[in-house]
Amino acid sequence: SWMHNKTVDELHVKRWISGYYKFQPDFWKALYQGVWGTYFEFKSSRTYNSSLWTIAIELKASFLIYAMACLGSFLKLPLRIILYTVPLYFFGVHSSYACFIFGLIMCELYMFKGQLKVNNKFVLWSLLILAIYFGGIKTFDHPLYSWIPLFGVKSKYFFYSFKTLGSMFLILFVLNSVNFKAFLKSNPIH
Repeated sequence: SWMHNKTVDELHVKRWISGYYKFQPDFWKALYQGVWGTYFEFKSSRTYNSSLWTIAIELKASFLIYAMACLGSFLKLPLRIILYTVPLYFFGVHSSYACFIFGLIMCELYMFKGQLKVNNKFVLWSLLILAIYFGGIKTFDHPLYSWIPLFGVKSKYFFYSFKTLGSMFLILFVLNSVNFKAFLKSNPIH
């Protein structure tokens, strides 16, 4: 067969790969997954592409952001920021939607108010180091992150908060780094 996940899984310690593609391929099921299932009913055990697990989150969060941006366009900035934080009450700051909401708030502050400017190089590079540090968290058992549970943080949902914080630091670094923006604008492959 064209799927060798069981063979490959035998080479791995955690043996997770063999849990995928345990179904008989079917045209109608593939069509359903491509049109509906991937976006609204994602199940890694029934998909042809397990990497698409983020698509449902991205689609719903994009609709949320577009709706808030449309509603907020009639309000002054302070009221828009308050409007944007309302969904955090319902979803929580540990949800995947928090990244999108904080991104919208950062966009408003950076683009329309000229805030979030960082001119100090030490602060700028500290943002990158903090982005890598918080974005790279995988377990609280690692010595680099062993201080976090001392503050009562034990839930796996706090991983999302730290990754959100890391992504916000990364965005701030990119927005304020002239050299990095120039690198991203360049086209090294012609």
